[in-house]
Amino acid sequence: VDGAIYSKDDLTFNGNGTLNVTSTKTNGIVGKDDLKLVSGTINVTSGNHAIEGKDTISVKEAVITANAGKDGLHSDGTVSVLGGNVNITSSVEGIEGQVINMAGGNTNVVSSDDALNAATADSNTSNNPEASDSNAVLNISGGKLTVNSNGDGLDSNGAINISGGET
Repeated sequence: VDGAIYSKDDLTFNGNGTLNVTSTKTNGIVGKDDLKLVSGTINVTSGNHAIEGKDTISVKEAVITANAGKDGLHSDGTVSVLGGNVNITSSVEGIEGQVINMAGGNTNVVSSDDALNAATADSNTSNNPEASDSNAVLNISGGKLTVNSNGDGLDSNGAINISGGET
């Protein structure tokens, strides 16, 4: 699904400005390869996924606010929060990817289902979405993570590794 901002290649946001994106029916920001949110302030309101990077999403020092009809941050591959501030104010799944790395920054997630969901597309759409999936991994090694979820706060169809940070 395309979005208000769409790239068929890598997409990088870097700078000191503010970007406001509103897309009531589709995704907000979509990168079909790697999506890097290096710096700046990014505010997204979306009827579908707020921010989607097909291969990866990497948050470094950006300040992100997402209000999503579906997922706040979504990738078929890896989502890494290395720093910055991520505030997902409304979502179904807050952060979803095959591998989720929480290594730094401050992250707040409000979700109607799972706040963090490590799962592959296959495990999410199979007849048994709770089935084990050895490719799905949730790693928490740093940063501060706060979740308010009506489903699972931390969900992985594979492994969960917690070695640091504040959860």
